[in-house]
Amino acid sequence: MIDQKNVDRVIKRHRDFWKRPPTDRPLLGFPFQWEHGLGTKLGLKKGPLTPDMLDPELFVTFYEDGIKEGGLFEGDLLRVANCQRLPWAESRPDGSIRHRSARAASIPWSPAIMGCEVEVSSDSLWTKPLPPGQAPTDLTTLGENPWLAKAIEITGVLNRKFGKTYPTCPPDVLGPADMLAAILGTEQMCLDMIDNPAKIKSLVGLCTDVWLGVHEKFKPLEIEFRGGHCESRFQLWAPGVTTVTQDDCAIFFSPKRYDEFLTPVNRRTFASSPYSIMHAHTGAAHTFEAILSIPELGAMQVHLDPNGPSVAEMIPTLVKIQRMGKPLIIFKEFKLTELETLLDGLRPEGLCIMAISASEKAALEFMQRLIEEKK
Repeated sequence: MIDQKNVDRVIKRHRDFWKRPPTDRPLLGFPFQWEHGLGTKLGLKKGPLTPDMLDPELFVTFYEDGIKEGGLFEGDLLRVANCQRLPWAESRPDGSIRHRSARAASIPWSPAIMGCEVEVSSDSLWTKPLPPGQAPTDLTTLGENPWLAKAIEITGVLNRKFGKTYPTCPPDVLGPADMLAAILGTEQMCLDMIDNPAKIKSLVGLCTDVWLGVHEKFKPLEIEFRGGHCESRFQLWAPGVTTVTQDDCAIFFSPKRYDEFLTPVNRRTFASSPYSIMHAHTGAAHTFEAILSIPELGAMQVHLDPNGPSVAEMIPTLVKIQRMGKPLIIFKEFKLTELETLLDGLRPEGLCIMAISASEKAALEFMQRLIEEKK
């Protein structure tokens, strides 16, 4: 059983994140199970990954173990059962088994749904562009798509197992722009932007149609938790259904071409939910103004890239996002001094900080130290 009072306290902080009333501190989360590298841990051979290879019970066991050992929370953030990352079984020195997951094991559901072949390598899951002449999935074929069917199956299993006791949600669906890049490959996408812009507009429009269609298919799977809904990417609760989109390929778009090809896409995806979240990287900061200009945007998430500007250099940009009235989520593997820079430079209202940590123990110690220093 979970501690009702503790859940209510955390849900109130999440509600305040969206509404942005005065608060003593931001949401603080320290995901500690995001390991790098897969090796042979997945028990899968190198080569194609097909939906029939995904066992729903492995996801159930992973979240049962996680909730049993770490509870419902990772800092202020929620452990949300979903099928985004592929777990594996890991033996401990005492002979017991722990199920773990990794950033690199994120299943590329949306490129796979569009028809891209998924490959298992030694340290990641990745997709191949569609072969010449192969048409991508569209709304007429979406209903019979095996990858979508598998995502629905696993999510249904998780819903039946955890019900309303623990939060669940469908997996992430990459944004239409990244679906476009997966279908074409980034090199061909860049060439077509110049040589065949009509093709890019048509194809990214198709990707948007499918993105919206997938979310429609997921709607019956959205189970209410404590009067709202949760999403898995940033482990947030919201008063309504949340959608997360991204365009990691935005680094290949100039501000002019971004506005031409992707701003119309963002308008459609943001409008699909009052609690939409846009995932972006500091390497594509030149697109932030266009993203923030869309009123339907619910919240902005900024990934502070390790080879990008420093935390101190990004403060003016992050302050601008807050001044535009948008909740802000910041993600990075922080040093304590960098976290202190953020806390000193930004308002706590509508702010969520996700700091990657090496272990659960380190995460809890890190969070407690920050809270004590801000008292």
